[in-house]
Amino acid sequence: MLTAQGSPEDAVGAVLNQRFKLLRLVGEGGLAAVYEAYESATGATYAIKLLHPQFRQEETIVRRFYAEAKACFSLRHPHITNVKAYDYAEDGTPYIVMELLRGCPLDEYLMVNKTMTVEQAAPILYGVLQALSVAHGAGIVHRDLKPQNLFLVSEPTGQYSVKVLDFGIAKVMDAAGGMGSKTQTGAVLGTPGYMSPEQIMNAKEVDPRTDLWAAGVVFYEMLTGHHPFGPDNLSRILTILKDPHTPISEHRPELAHWEPFFERCLVRDLANRFESAEQMIEALRELAQGTPARFVPDGLQTVAIPLLPTRQVAQHGSAAAPASPGYPPVSPGYPSVGITPYGAGGTPAPSSPPVASGTQIMASVPPGPAGQHGPTQVSGQVVSGPPGRGRPIPVYEAADIEPLSTPWWATLLIALVAFGAGMFCGYVIANS
Repeated sequence: MLTAQGSPEDAVGAVLNQRFKLLRLVGEGGLAAVYEAYESATGATYAIKLLHPQFRQEETIVRRFYAEAKACFSLRHPHITNVKAYDYAEDGTPYIVMELLRGCPLDEYLMVNKTMTVEQAAPILYGVLQALSVAHGAGIVHRDLKPQNLFLVSEPTGQYSVKVLDFGIAKVMDAAGGMGSKTQTGAVLGTPGYMSPEQIMNAKEVDPRTDLWAAGVVFYEMLTGHHPFGPDNLSRILTILKDPHTPISEHRPELAHWEPFFERCLVRDLANRFESAEQMIEALRELAQGTPARFVPDGLQTVAIPLLPTRQVAQHGSAAAPASPGYPPVSPGYPSVGITPYGAGGTPAPSSPPVASGTQIMASVPPGPAGQHGPTQVSGQVVSGPPGRGRPIPVYEAADIEPLSTPWWATLLIALVAFGAGMFCGYVIANS
């Protein structure tokens, strides 16, 4: 597809396996770029995640890329982004075909609108918990649930539903003994501020309840516009590890009756936290009774909220792309995004998920005539590919994936230094 020095923009116009034409770059991160793509056989558009060419020969990175693909491919639910297929392009570049979403991320919505009503926020949490129930049932823990990974999708009804994105650092649990044998000792994967205490301290002990903690943090933010453990700084990690959350009544007194719910979401003692997504769903339904919030059992949750105009989410890609001959123009309106790329926005790339071994899943993109593949065209250059589909999609054991992570003690040390520096500065100012 591209040389190691090529820009992701250079891939626009390329045709993968004589089937998917890349129309425009939607976003990019440390390991991959996401494009809006047109499928010539059906006229449908998809989001395609393409591994950056400089990583094509890095076996560990390719493993992570396909581990993410396989983990997501196995999950089917209205509130989980659907992975259609995964394959190699003619020149060997791995790619993932995903459904194309139109709307905006929850974090950007909250940045503008600050808070939601219970009637708006509860159905969103309900949809997230339904998605987590399916993933946890398959042995997959998301591990990085946060507003950036929750996408508000425009529905034909005029309302909006939520999609859980990026199971890219999800871990698959060993059914016999948790996930201790699958994770490097001391590994921390996730986003500070949304990681549970046990995830900060010891990633080997993480189970589905860490996602329930994160879901509780997100729900608190939707209702209050504040994080339950204080301002966004390094000392927040210390607060998560040793102090209780701020009662929701301090921000919204009329929601004081929700405090027992948050006490079960955000308790450090795992034995007192919600045991499952299903249990948390029941508590949510009980508390939301008597409000206009509507819940659809095991189905698509929609909610009426004002969505941001296109300009508010233009950073995910241009609002429209020029029409190509023989291809329809990109629809105007909200920009289109798929699963967020690794390290979106230039942030360091998180790890991809190890996945359990099992039956090999081949890509659902049918090949052309036997032994025939058209060239992949990039910026007028023709890159020859291997004849036929000579490369099967790999299957990896969870233990084969080496996590990219930061030791918990390093994260804690940074937080302690920052906290101490703040206390010292405060003391100097107070006594000067």
